Amino acid sequence: MTNPTIKGSCHCGAVQWEAPEPTKLARCNCSFCDRIGAEWAHCSPDEFRLITAPERLSAYQFGTFTGVHYHCPNCGSATHGTSPDYSTGTANFDNPIVGYNVRMAHDFDRSQLPVEQHDGRNY
Repeated sequence: MTNPTIKGSCHCGAVQWEAPEPTKLARCNCSFCDRIGAEWAHCSPDEFRLITAPERLSAYQFGTFTGVHYHCPNCGSATHGTSPDYSTGTANFDNPIVGYNVRMAHDFDRSQLPVEQHDGRNY
């Protein structure tokens, strides 16, 4: 039996994805995530399915250039990103993760999920 999934897209629908239904969310306080107001769920790269052709994405990197934030080049919505796993407090490049912006999910009620605060300003 497979785990339930959710589907999401940017505002205009040009960037679409499918990912595991999250059981918790994260809010990162780095200068980028804080400004865009994203609520992230995380999974392994093999659990995330980008439905849109990758060449249709725009990417943004900053700071240490270890993470990549993806967004729609048409409407600008922040959809997902990739980075090393920072769950231990340091970058684990052997264990990459995908963060997907649950605010872009279709018909998914995130209001009851616990939200962890991530200190991205001090990584």
